[in-house]
Amino acid sequence: MDASLGSGARGFLPVENRLASARRSKLATVAMVLGIVGAATSFIGVGILPGVVAVVCSLVASARIRRRPHVIFGDRQANWGGVLGCVACAAAVIVIMQSNVPHRGISTRTYCMANLRGIASSMNVYATENDDAFPVLPYAPYSVANGSPSLDMTPVSNTIPISGNAIWSSTGTLAGSPMANMWLLVNYNYVTPKQFICKSDPFVNAAALVEASGSVYLNFQRADQLSYAFAYPYTKEGKVGAWWKDGGDGTVPIASDMPPVNGTGSPPRNVTPGALPTDLKVWNSANHDFEGQAVAFNDGHAEFVRRPDVGQSNDNMFTYTGRKSVSQFGGMQPGFSAIEIGTDVPPYDIVVVPARNLNTGGF
Repeated sequence: MDASLGSGARGFLPVENRLASARRSKLATVAMVLGIVGAATSFIGVGILPGVVAVVCSLVASARIRRRPHVIFGDRQANWGGVLGCVACAAAVIVIMQSNVPHRGISTRTYCMANLRGIASSMNVYATENDDAFPVLPYAPYSVANGSPSLDMTPVSNTIPISGNAIWSSTGTLAGSPMANMWLLVNYNYVTPKQFICKSDPFVNAAALVEASGSVYLNFQRADQLSYAFAYPYTKEGKVGAWWKDGGDGTVPIASDMPPVNGTGSPPRNVTPGALPTDLKVWNSANHDFEGQAVAFNDGHAEFVRRPDVGQSNDNMFTYTGRKSVSQFGGMQPGFSAIEIGTDVPPYDIVVVPARNLNTGGF
């Protein structure tokens, strides 16, 4: 441009004068600030609102700057506001999606596996101090494998040594109880009652250790204090089965989410199908919306499985056969009848007890 031209030549201002007279777009600044706020708060799911406003402000500011570039500048701030606003919206949506029910389901599965791993590990530690056997009381034949109102749940004075209490003798009312077996871990401080609770089990509350007077409980007090089932430990001869000993065999299930009582619930559960069910939900524990069950194995590891036939030779751990073989689709569910496991050599016929009546919440 000819230097002799005046400042008003052809209606244009010199560059230095145009920059001096222009102003930064306030809307562009607002867009950038809101974008930063949205991105910073998106991890708690609330950044979506400032993020959306930041994007809108960015678009409007950019349009104004394009129309009047000689008067307004700040397109860089507007662009950053739009980018950060989009990031904030996307991140907030992801956080909200991750907080829905399916995510919670995965979380409770992880929680259950951690519970069962802890219990199984404690059982292995207990076994090292008790002739390699997992927690077990003297055998006494009684008819109700899923628990019995006749079981003695009366607390004893905390001044009486637990190990010396006659209730735990072979003639005591707790003898042969799979649940009292597991309560041994509580009495000897290997685990807490809370570890027997699945967060997704709608029927349960953690058991108490002692009653108001300070007396010590020797068993679970109610059916709603237990979410898990444990391998029945006795052979039909009344001996402790080889599967209930610390052998480190990762193929032997020893505990799982509690199975349903056959025929209870809606639709009715079928834990003894004659063939693989079309819908596996009718075969699974209720603890995780019937999607499957957490299972602990003899070596202390735990898995979440989609069906209960995870024992040796595809043994269905929710049933037993009463014969010298394992069962996959047939067998009998433990309940109000005596359990007689007919073999003490692999493959083991494992059956976990108790089972949950989905109509009443009891055993």
